[in-house]
Amino acid sequence: MRVSLILQRQELGERAAKVMRGMPVPDIPLFITVDRYRMLRRIGQGARGVVYLAEDLRTSQKVAIKFLVVADDMSEVESHQRFEREARLLAQLRHPHLVRYEGAGKLPWRKLMLHYVAMEYLQGLRTLDVAMEEFGSADWFLDRTEELLLTLEFMHARPEPVIHRDLKPTNLGIAEDRRLRVLDLGLAHLSGSDLTNPGVFMGSLGYVSPEQV
Repeated sequence: MRVSLILQRQELGERAAKVMRGMPVPDIPLFITVDRYRMLRRIGQGARGVVYLAEDLRTSQKVAIKFLVVADDMSEVESHQRFEREARLLAQLRHPHLVRYEGAGKLPWRKLMLHYVAMEYLQGLRTLDVAMEEFGSADWFLDRTEELLLTLEFMHARPEPVIHRDLKPTNLGIAEDRRLRVLDLGLAHLSGSDLTNPGVFMGSLGYVSPEQV
């Protein structure tokens, strides 16, 4: 079973890599306006998209905008659906240790369609593994653990429970206020959802629960 899951994970990774070839990470011109957001600078980049710092022209507040590249031929239907669901979940989930949702939309870009979600901009945000080296006393870590457990309790206690499914240090952030934020709900499971077929492995291999390995 373990070998089968690992091979499945490798196959999914190879398929994703093939899809991403020829789909460049968008280099959105600075200072253009997307809906009500004016792009200021790029602040992050991943395999499937990019994050920009932007200004909300309606409120003059800084926001972080996460773009996902989705091909026009919809070969990435599942990625599109997961990204839109992440936006909906962020809109529904209001908690001090979850990133605050600001808005979502789409932007045609060359021959691609960029889907985006706007979130609160957290000054000085770094991932937990980086923050541990800076603030990493035992008491500080126990306080962050309590914050994480309270957040998960909130997510799991909803009428339709939300299961994150990809908790790991790089999906936990620490901002300048030194409080924890749970990041990236892209793989989260919403009770009643049929996006994931039974038996399909989801998550990061080094951090999944033992019964999945």
